[in-house]
Amino acid sequence: MTSRPGSQEVLDDLGDKIVIGLATALRDAREDLGVYRAAHPGWVADATKRGLANWLHDRIIAHCRRELEDVSGLTVAHREPFTDITVGLRYRIRVKKHSKIGLVATYPTRGALAFFEQSATLFSEIGLDEVRLCVGYEWDADMATMGQTVLSLHDGYGEPPIWIIELPAAPPQAGTAPVSTAPPAPVPGLPTVIVSPNIGDNRKENEEE
Repeated sequence: MTSRPGSQEVLDDLGDKIVIGLATALRDAREDLGVYRAAHPGWVADATKRGLANWLHDRIIAHCRRELEDVSGLTVAHREPFTDITVGLRYRIRVKKHSKIGLVATYPTRGALAFFEQSATLFSEIGLDEVRLCVGYEWDADMATMGQTVLSLHDGYGEPPIWIIELPAAPPQAGTAPVSTAPPAPVPGLPTVIVSPNIGDNRKENEEE
């Protein structure tokens, strides 16, 4: 098993530019959802859970490309069916929606399951184990709204995260009014926590990306 860095170590390694870029990409995707809902409420209502999750995933990745394109050593690469954000040889990040206790879900292919195993790599002997992270948002399945922007570390699929933190909010875009994502849903602030492994598995409410 590889070492599992703490949340502050990860934030320090990624640096402000990447952390703010990720937060900005999530902010812009959240605004996209508001525009989509305002323009085509019937389309949103008719969308399947998987379809809406995939639409949001594509919007987040598109914004990540724009926000992070000039970051040295960072790549955003799509290799069907996965899109990975890699930072040097150390970090590999995927976009995922999170349940309220930090669980994520994926179609259980071998490659998808392997991503969640923090296993050693060919670079282990020189201290360069690859660390796999999930960035995304807390999803309110009942209201179909995006909550807090979060970053999480998992070790094993279907298990609560080792840790999950809220990323700092990106500032509003200059010259734009806030876009409503009605129906509104109050979203409490998400503290930095280590989730207990005793929490039950709620994968059924979080079946998509």
